Amino acid sequence: MPRTNYLIPALIVLSGLLPLTANSIGSISTMVEGEIDMDFMQDVEDVSINLTDNIARHDTDPILSDAKELINAFAQIEAFYIAKGDTEDAVQLSRKSKELSQKIIQQIDSKDFDSAAASATELARACKSCHNFYRKD
Repeated sequence: MPRTNYLIPALIVLSGLLPLTANSIGSISTMVEGEIDMDFMQDVEDVSINLTDNIARHDTDPILSDAKELINAFAQIEAFYIAKGDTEDAVQLSRKSKELSQKIIQQIDSKDFDSAAASATELARACKSCHNFYRKD
């Protein structure tokens, strides 16, 4: 799926024309209120892939950073689907993804990279499952 140019959205954001939610970590673009932006979702996917790669390399600090970033992103996605209504499966998958990201932090804190890898795989499956129902191509 092609990514859109970030320059125009960045100029709109900098000009203050679009209200955005806060993002505490930073590399995942913020989500426009009221809709899920494809750039936002692509950033979530990219961070999830980085997380898996970092787990394979046992690179602890980036794993923790990625997992925290995903917790924030899945909280935003969960809030979006709660507000949208009639999307209980998406709400549950968002919560599951957030919980898996939290679990990965605990597993890494315990130096259990094998379990963290399994959790990252389960996280990727949860994302794919939600995309099968809600992704707009």
